[in-house]
Amino acid sequence: MARLEPGLLAQYRARQYPAAAVTLSIVGDVDPEEVRERVRRTLTAAPAARSAIAPAGEEPPQAPRFAVKTLDKAQAHLVVGFPGARLSDESRWPLEVLSAILSGQGGRLFVELRDKRSLAYSVTSFSMEGLDPGYFAVYIGCGPGKVAEALEGIRNELRRLREEPIAAAELERARTHLIGTHAISLQRNSARAAVYAFDECYGLGAEASTRYAANVSAVSAADVLATAQRVLMPSHEVIALVAPEGAVPAELRR
Repeated sequence: MARLEPGLLAQYRARQYPAAAVTLSIVGDVDPEEVRERVRRTLTAAPAARSAIAPAGEEPPQAPRFAVKTLDKAQAHLVVGFPGARLSDESRWPLEVLSAILSGQGGRLFVELRDKRSLAYSVTSFSMEGLDPGYFAVYIGCGPGKVAEALEGIRNELRRLREEPIAAAELERARTHLIGTHAISLQRNSARAAVYAFDECYGLGAEASTRYAANVSAVSAADVLATAQRVLMPSHEVIALVAPEGAVPAELRR
């Protein structure tokens, strides 16, 4: 870090982010032809080769892993995660539906772990995709004395997803929620511009977001079950815990 002086950073920026490689996304009350002409006048740089950034891929875990940090706090924070999908993977759609089934105030995690068992201050799940495989994870914030029970409860809900097909009504609720939330997120011009630009940069194409509803609607109960069985494997489990010393379950003390 000490050698990163301005000249070196400028060289890196010019090499990795040349003007000819820019992606522009403009949404609003504009004249497309005028915009195109201004861009042509402004961004006249010749195409330039970029250095590939290709970090080595990580091998899938063959056994559960865990990371524990002890802090003298009044609340414990637990994440149970699994290797997930790429933005280009078809499995991202069943994973999004899986997350919608688990999360939210009507989701399984909230109902089972907070409403029925009073284990959580907050609980949710999320699927994060990237150009490299992302992750699927469940988070719970709970009292220090409830960590072991919370972990058991999360594992039980994940096991249910691996073993039991979801009901038609629950599937429809999840799909409807995702499609509605996505539409609301694109109400602002700035949000649409960002999504179009990112999707184009990611290689999905600027129109990828227009297919979101169709992709989610196509997810079946069988797709969700098969994806849960493949992704939510106990052998791929990665646990991260921040909690007081006395709250760490015995299995995470190895």
